[in-house]
Amino acid sequence: MAFAARDAAKTESVATRLGIPRTYTDTGALIADGEVDAVYIATPHPLHRDLALEAIAAGKHVLVEKPMAMSAAETQEITDAARAASVLAMEAMWTRYLPQSDTLRQILAEGLIGRPHLVHADFGLQMPYDPDHRLWNAELGGGAMLDACIYTVNLASLVLGAPATIDATGNVLPSGVDVTANILITKASWAFAVVVGVLRMTSGSLHGWACSQGPGHAGGTRLARLVGRQREVPSRVCAVTSSPFGWEVSGCDAGTEVGWTGLRTGAMPVVRAGACGSQARAGPCRHQRSGRSH
Repeated sequence: MAFAARDAAKTESVATRLGIPRTYTDTGALIADGEVDAVYIATPHPLHRDLALEAIAAGKHVLVEKPMAMSAAETQEITDAARAASVLAMEAMWTRYLPQSDTLRQILAEGLIGRPHLVHADFGLQMPYDPDHRLWNAELGGGAMLDACIYTVNLASLVLGAPATIDATGNVLPSGVDVTANILITKASWAFAVVVGVLRMTSGSLHGWACSQGPGHAGGTRLARLVGRQREVPSRVCAVTSSPFGWEVSGCDAGTEVGWTGLRTGAMPVVRAGACGSQARAGPCRHQRSGRSH
């Protein structure tokens, strides 16, 4: 195992803390390391293509942070090179591998909610404007599309599959950075998705409203909307308490009776069935099933 970064002192510090035996300040030296079989690339977006191609040419498997590259053409170049070299090239779209994503795939495959017709997803960041920050720097691949809307597009792809048409609008700063991205994705089956990503507004909405310090803002109330039919999950809005690694829902008085749970192993809840009660109950609601805490 080896680790590379520009700052030698920080590189040594991280390597010591994680027990990594070898460090480099030159990525080429790491890629050339004969004991390295696979390379994880977590640099700013515009560097992904060149580093991935260099690693692939050296016979290494590559795991590239999302987005894999700055364009579809660059991404195709990476995947074609990996296929030709018989190595794996994979995008580190981490939300696709969370426990609730597995559950969502299972629910869709089993037809428990019927055929999806609409996906509506929004994701926002409350980022103060800083021209030196990566998110606000066009040369470093900043912008709402690649850092916020990528999550909502991924969700639409997971639920609906490949699109038939894509229509996108947004607001672009004079610097060339897109501060908002609004995308309409349609399928030949008439299913469609409306996805949004923004850099200056936190996500979360109630009754169609979204605001600069609304639900999802640090320290503010977060909301979970539960919707369903075949499992009789009425549409309800519940206040939740959260941490960076988990959500707990208060007021789910019917949850333990019908199997509704908030899975405490990832970053978000998994909804199986049930409802949030109309009266919030003090304290978090947890449910034990098969010896595991949910």
